Amino acid sequence: MYRRQIGQFRHYYELVNDHYVPYLMPFMGTGVLCSAFGSKVEFIDKMDPAQTGFIIDSVEDLDRLRMPEAGKDGLMPHVLQFIRYFKENSSIPVGITDCQGPLTTDLQLCGYDKCSIGCMIIRRKYIS
Repeated sequence: MYRRQIGQFRHYYELVNDHYVPYLMPFMGTGVLCSAFGSKVEFIDKMDPAQTGFIIDSVEDLDRLRMPEAGKDGLMPHVLQFIRYFKENSSIPVGITDCQGPLTTDLQLCGYDKCSIGCMIIRRKYIS
């Protein structure tokens, strides 16, 4: 990951006359947060890790969710390991992983259909 990003910086500077300040990114795909909640992750050759399937099918599944621990759950320990490696081996600034927002994480945990239906139920129950 480190060598690939350094190579991309060099390639970028050869192509573009710019004042871009590079930074290293411990990128483990867009499923880091949902993996911490328990979603399965598939490692595909030459691709970013990908979340597979949904872990929320019902309200009861929501009750079983727990707050993840950054150093222990899902891909989060790998992200922290990359951050440490980058800091120890480079003076280039280090960004955070591609953290998805709450809505995207919800969609990754339960799917578009269940998320949409859940929003409609909540709206009818609390807003109407």
